[in-house]
Amino acid sequence: MTSGEEYQALVEEYGEDNARYIYDAMHPTLDGTPQPICHIETPELPFDHLREQCHRHAESEERDFKVLEGNLRLISMLINGKWPDEEFLTVKPGQQITMTADWDRIITCC
Repeated sequence: MTSGEEYQALVEEYGEDNARYIYDAMHPTLDGTPQPICHIETPELPFDHLREQCHRHAESEERDFKVLEGNLRLISMLINGKWPDEEFLTVKPGQQITMTADWDRIITCC
């Protein structure tokens, strides 16, 4: 599917405004330069075929490809109820979240 076909499919499914937002999120640029496609590799889940699929996708879009090292630490903490304030936002009943848009936190609760 070409980028034009991909965009048109998004327009048909989500409408023009939403399609532009979704397409831009899926094809990020920095000063007009396409950003690399990244594959997060986790030792716990070795999916070599998915890494290769991402690599082929990057090549087809003429974008750089990067492999990032990852792990399941945050997912494990989430499941096991270990939620330190510096890594998780715990919202108590009656609290609301608000956007902060700074480098340290994306949202906070009040």
